[in-house]
Amino acid sequence: MVDGRVARALRATATEDFAVSLLRSPPRPRAGAMPAQARLLGLGVELAPGAAPRALILGTLRRDGRVESFAFEFERRGERWLAAGVAE
Repeated sequence: MVDGRVARALRATATEDFAVSLLRSPPRPRAGAMPAQARLLGLGVELAPGAAPRALILGTLRRDGRVESFAFEFERRGERWLAAGVAE
């Protein structure tokens, strides 16, 4: 179960579909295990053309001596950018 404060923050900063998906299947770390701290190596933004403004946030980080990549999609809704999903 996700803490109510976390759920409210997620609903306020993500699209409805992405928030529902994350709340339905929250991450399940091993008991007492937290991921090692990571160091951000790079971060970039690519704006996608189209009717609804979309952006792809691409980044790399180093954790436990390994380099990892990540990518998230964001959608513009009014004056706000909302997390819309994890990009492949």
